[in-house]
Amino acid sequence: MLNRIVTISAGTQPDSMLRLREKGLPRFGGGARRDLYIRLNIHVPERLTGDQRRLFEQLRASAAPKGSPRS
Repeated sequence: MLNRIVTISAGTQPDSMLRLREKGLPRFGGGARRDLYIRLNIHVPERLTGDQRRLFEQLRASAAPKGSPRS
């Protein structure tokens, strides 16, 4: 098994699909490799400490569009 480092762009949404060209299994009967697809699953913690919750709230406030109720 080969290890690959994949860079995920900022703003990539959960359940997104990434394609790694020619990094999948070879075609049946030989030939070029197929594409490898990766689905991103993002885990959101269920329990946060007070500090973690405060940091998430700061992040949400800084990411909210100007003029929205959360800004």
